[in-house]
Amino acid sequence: MGAAFFPPRGRIVTYGGQTGSFTFHPDMWTWNGTTWAQDPAPPTSPGRRSQMGYAYDPLRQRLVLAGGHSYPPRAFHNDTWEYDGTTWTLVAATFPTTRSGVAMAFVPNTSGIVLFGGYTDARPLGDSWSYDGTSWSPITVPTGLVAREHVFAVTDSARGRAVLFGGFTRPRALADTWTFGDAQAPTLVEHGVACGAIGSVPGLSVAVPPWQGEVFQVDLDVPNAIALPLLALGSTANPPLDLSPFGAPGCHTYFNVGAPHWLIPLTSQGCGSRIEQAG
Repeated sequence: MGAAFFPPRGRIVTYGGQTGSFTFHPDMWTWNGTTWAQDPAPPTSPGRRSQMGYAYDPLRQRLVLAGGHSYPPRAFHNDTWEYDGTTWTLVAATFPTTRSGVAMAFVPNTSGIVLFGGYTDARPLGDSWSYDGTSWSPITVPTGLVAREHVFAVTDSARGRAVLFGGFTRPRALADTWTFGDAQAPTLVEHGVACGAIGSVPGLSVAVPPWQGEVFQVDLDVPNAIALPLLALGSTANPPLDLSPFGAPGCHTYFNVGAPHWLIPLTSQGCGSRIEQAG
């Protein structure tokens, strides 16, 4: 069965699934947090199938269904369908190998959905594909991410990643976790300039730049004769605020003092303004 939250309707929308021994279904149900309700049968649909890829694409506001298998007759699929809240539409995009039991999820900060693994007949698959709403393109799979079936993937919006867990590679189950997202490494950007008569700026450095949502260490190098007793770190930009009324003539802060921020006591004296942001 495919199941995903569908924001345009404000509820979870499911499709298909399997009950008993090779009994496949083409029906749709919704869950609003309290009640299950069956949707009217759409005029066109992917038909009876189970173990397909199923994910919501917020860029196109569509549910995307890919692959899966059906019975009778027993068949594996490599087609792609999109649901707009009313109608299922078969799109031209296909991937080369028919399959079932795949992992599929939307990847934030990219143009679409990623699919991994699955199986066809008795053979697990270890390839990966991305879908941009028009076509499927192959993705390089890292060493160690072995072929598997009946694997699960979800979207981690906080970190901007898709997270894949577990699966089954005959004859054993797997319990490893992998993430996929924008390959661009995080960056650090400095804002502000030295100020005051001394013109000294506290130095901030990060040995390992973090991905969004990760915990990381910031090293602080305080020059001699710093004027302010506190170093303020903020995460939101703001027009310069004059610090002269606070005993730091010629100095400004560039972060939003009304937003969450941190005040770090300094043991030296001096003045300066510097912020570094994780990208």
